[in-house]
Amino acid sequence: YKYVLWRRDGSRPYSSDPWAVSTEPPPGTASRLFDLSGYPWQDGNWIRFRRRTDAAQRPQLLYHLQIHTWRRTGNGQPLSLRDLTAYLVPYLKEMGYTGAVLMARVMQQDLARTNANSWSAWVGVNNYSVGADGKKYSDGLLVSNEEFSELYTGMRYYAMAHFSKYIPAGSVRIAATPDVLDLSVVQTEDPEVQITTQSLNLSAYKTPEGKTVVVLVNEGSDRNIFMNILAGKMEVVQSTQEAQLKTIYSGWAKSLVRLPADSITTIIYG
Repeated sequence: YKYVLWRRDGSRPYSSDPWAVSTEPPPGTASRLFDLSGYPWQDGNWIRFRRRTDAAQRPQLLYHLQIHTWRRTGNGQPLSLRDLTAYLVPYLKEMGYTGAVLMARVMQQDLARTNANSWSAWVGVNNYSVGADGKKYSDGLLVSNEEFSELYTGMRYYAMAHFSKYIPAGSVRIAATPDVLDLSVVQTEDPEVQITTQSLNLSAYKTPEGKTVVVLVNEGSDRNIFMNILAGKMEVVQSTQEAQLKTIYSGWAKSLVRLPADSITTIIYG
């Protein structure tokens, strides 16, 4: 089934149900009725935890994944959600994704692909929560303890600083990858499954002072890239889990730049 939307202009587009419990397999897009009365739910621990907490008062970390392109079968068909879970959770743990790198990628894509003129952080200061892995999580630029008596700089602050510190108001975007710079297929142990990695985002800006600033968000492994930009001098600033906003090079411009795994790099030319 689908809904028919009667618009003021007379058009009647069909829409699937956003709350449907089942949908047609691709390429179909219709919603389906499905009897859940016999389904063996296994989320008892989560339900009990949810009842004891106020989700609106806790930091949240959201991941966005294009499930139909991230991993496919050998003949190019998307996996079902049930099959996908066997690969997705171990993958996220192995990659060690952080909120800072993800935030930088979102900023990158918003500025480069939606023609946004500015970008604002949703939360300036927030306290942290402790996840099941024992780590502290917060979506604030500044992070506090529960009493808000102590503050320290959150990793997301450094992600935003790679843009706000080096790309002043009045700068103009001059280049950007449409989505990612590196598209490669990685074969897994399962011969029927392959991963399409989308790991490096790039955008470049011209500042009012005439400098060229390039921001690279690397969610993949260590790599070397070649930058063919004519300039006299350059400064390379990087943030990783170990060091934030660290100037790793300042001198005459060179073409080879190393990008550590899960890092954000800003290069200032001029």
